[in-house]
Order: sequence, then C-alpha cells, then structure tokens
Amino acid sequence: MKNIVTLSILFLGIVLNYNAQKHQPGTFNVRLGGNAALGITYVNGTVLNQKAEEDTGGVLSMQIPFSVEYGLTNYLSVNAGFKTGSWLNEDPNDNSVEVIKKRITEVVLGFKLYAVNKDNFNLYLGYDFGYGGFQTEKENTGLFLVKENQKWTGVNNNINLGMNWYYGGGFGSYFQLGYTGYKFNLKEYSLNNEDQMAPFEIEADMKVSGAQIELGFCYKFGN
Repeated sequence: MKNIVTLSILFLGIVLNYNAQKHQPGTFNVRLGGNAALGITYVNGTVLNQKAEEDTGGVLSMQIPFSVEYGLTNYLSVNAGFKTGSWLNEDPNDNSVEVIKKRITEVVLGFKLYAVNKDNFNLYLGYDFGYGGFQTEKENTGLFLVKENQKWTGVNNNINLGMNWYYGGGFGSYFQLGYTGYKFNLKEYSLNNEDQMAPFEIEADMKVSGAQIELGFCYKFGN
C-alpha cells in the first residue's frame, strides 16, 4: 500500500509538471474572468458654441473580459480579446430615472512582460489598449415621459500587475490589479428619438481615470 501511494504521488507530479510548463514561445493562454473598476468621470462639452461647465462624478463598472494570449518569448506575450459589461453611476436619490440600458463593449489588444516565469506560477506587467463604445438608454418618468439615448465611442488604456497560478493540466487562475483610463466622444444624443446634437450644436467628451481589479480562470496549452 505504501508503494502504491508513493508511485501515485510520483505519477501525479510527473503529469502536473508535463502539462503545466512555464510560459514560453508558442504557448497559448485563454482567460475568462470578471473585472471591477472604480473611477472618476470628467465630462466637458459645448452647446450652441458655448462651453458648458465641467461635470464630474464617480463610476463603478462591472465587466466580463475574455482574451487569448500567445507567447513570443519566455518573457513576452501578446494578447487580444474583448470586454463587455455595465457602468453603474446613476443618482440613487433620483427615483424618477429608470435605466433601461447602460452597456460598454470594447475590443482589446495588449502585451505582457513576465518578471517571474515558473512552471506553475508567473508574475507579469501588462498593457492593454481598447477601442469600443458606451451606450445609455433611460427614461425620466416625472411629469412628462422623456426617453434619453446617448452613444459614446473612444479608447481605453490599462496598465496591470498580475499573476497566473496553474493547478495542473494547464488549468489555473489569474489575478491582476491596475490603472484604467477612458476617453470617449459623444456620437449620438437624442430625446424621445429626436436628435439633439445637430440642432443645438452639442459636442462633448468624457474622461475616466481609476483603478481596477480582475480575476478569473485560465487554460494554457501549446508548445
């Protein structure tokens, strides 16, 4: 019995070592997780060529990120993917506003530099660049029913410090912390399906700066 246990442990160690080699050229890493970010928004704009007062606020975003990473060297990889989710920044004291939709979707490209690269654990510094859109649809149910629609498009920059931990067989978990920043331009603004941008010469941009946390599961395969 003792010999069987010893052989089982030895066999398990060989399997884990074989299927969870360190990050290297030709390695693929697929990741799916959850992302939460907390930031400050700065909105600037003009109406009828008159500059409006800057509007600031706070925002909490919840997104689902998916990405595929490919190893170029033992210490460098590139990745591509997308994120989709919602922003939560409505005034909780305004009961007359009902949010129908508040969604953000973006395509992401980036790279990672590995400072620690072991068989079952690695530590990295990463950068991601995203491009996408942010859409809100809400109703003001006050004295008159007003439907408001906004569409913004722009870019997102992320700098992350993270780690991957593999259990065996290529399966593992990841965790990262970092900075996130957005810059959007207003593309559509309507009330009750009537455009407001052209008649009132509305232009606006939104900047967001904050911190994010992300964790999830990963699967590594390849070379």
